[in-house]
Amino acid sequence: MTTNRIRKRDAVEVELEQRVAELEQQQAELVALVHQLIGAGPRDHQDLALISAVHEFAASHVETFTAAEVIAWATVRPELRDALERADIDDAKQLGELLHRCRGRTLAGLLVTREGHAHGRARWRVELREAVPPGGSVAR
Repeated sequence: MTTNRIRKRDAVEVELEQRVAELEQQQAELVALVHQLIGAGPRDHQDLALISAVHEFAASHVETFTAAEVIAWATVRPELRDALERADIDDAKQLGELLHRCRGRTLAGLLVTREGHAHGRARWRVELREAVPPGGSVAR
């Protein structure tokens, strides 16, 4: 092989290695984005029903709440207790994680927002954003 051909082949190999590295980086970014999107929002319709039950109670009693307050209310509010049980939420930590996954999303016309902190605990609000059509949409 001539020196010229070897140089051209080496240049092509270097270029291909750079392109492969770029594609691997893009793939890693896409995988990270997919993992982020999969981990967001309600897990199922029972989570959505729980968000709705929290809204129904909180809208007539408080502006904002902590997950621990919802768990406490559930001891005297059967509709909240039942919604928590159906969603497989056992404690404030699990409820806080659900609210965090749903933060900033409109779910069946309900917007979940974090409204700051109180004593190291996130304060939440669930508010009606739009009328929910019969059979409402689960998420946007």
